[in-house]
Amino acid sequence: MSWAAVSGASTYNVEETEPRASVGDVLSAGANRSISMIIFATGTVKSRVQACNGVGCSAWSPYGSVSLQSGD
Repeated sequence: MSWAAVSGASTYNVEETEPRASVGDVLSAGANRSISMIIFATGTVKSRVQACNGVGCSAWSPYGSVSLQSGD
């Protein structure tokens, strides 16, 4: 996934929630504006991003989602 740069941001956090999970995992993307994930699941994956700098972090973006289907 990738996202647009936020003025003043030095790092980004990504929260990714896999299908059937109630809590997401927060990953640091550092200064990168994209992140790659390998997910072995079928269903909807939700992701959102927040921008951070030396003062703190922004609110989370709205969720984006993608639907994964089995390779069978």
